[in-house]
Amino acid sequence: MTLSLKAETSRQYVLSAEITLLWSDLQVAVGTGVTEIIRIPTGARVVGGEIVVETLFATAGTATLDLGDAVDPDRYTASVVNLETAGRTAITLSGFKYTGEDTIDATVVVGTAVTTAGQVYVRIDYVEEDKAHEQAPLLAAEYGTGRV
Repeated sequence: MTLSLKAETSRQYVLSAEITLLWSDLQVAVGTGVTEIIRIPTGARVVGGEIVVETLFATAGTATLDLGDAVDPDRYTASVVNLETAGRTAITLSGFKYTGEDTIDATVVVGTAVTTAGQVYVRIDYVEEDKAHEQAPLLAAEYGTGRV
């Protein structure tokens, strides 16, 4: 039995959402705080992104960040991001598809002293199920076959 596959010609751009967060934007003084930072639509699948500590978080204690959502607070960080060290961290990809509208959340933990400075940039790249921006041309072998 030969299986005849239908050529998929729809194409979608990767959508990006980005935000720069100051220490004062994050809902925590000392302890743990969760801040909803990026809305994600139903059917979205995160396909990339990054966390960049642009200005070190000034605290006498520690300051760390996890990136996830309400169900899995560290879905996109394999380990916590140290906000006291400048640098870029690529997010961890899981292939998870959102079945309802949700938010990407930043969970920040500040140790023993209040943070007085700091800035972190977050970018999330995603695609949406059943969305197309363009149509790609057919493969040469498909012209005239009626398999479209």
